[in-house]
Amino acid sequence: MSQIKQYMVDATLDFLDRLAVKAVVTVEGVETEQPIYLARIEKNTVRKYVRLTEERGLITKAVLVDSEGRPLVEKVLNYQKGNKPYIIAFPITQKIMVGEE
Repeated sequence: MSQIKQYMVDATLDFLDRLAVKAVVTVEGVETEQPIYLARIEKNTVRKYVRLTEERGLITKAVLVDSEGRPLVEKVLNYQKGNKPYIIAFPITQKIMVGEE
């Protein structure tokens, strides 16, 4: 029987954390790049947060992307943002399993 070691779990989480570098958020039909506001790794989950402060209007989509703009995670939203800041969370949970042959 094979067993995944903690180092492999930690290295995979670190890779996922470094892979996602920004988000593209659609507000009122206009796409804008947004920086990652906060990133956390807890247990087997990487959480990336994007904070919108100045934008106003209907938020319809947020896409977490890598350094070349390739989409990693897409969230469909329907949130009418006013004057208050709005935080979009991208939780990414990993589950690693050893395949048996």
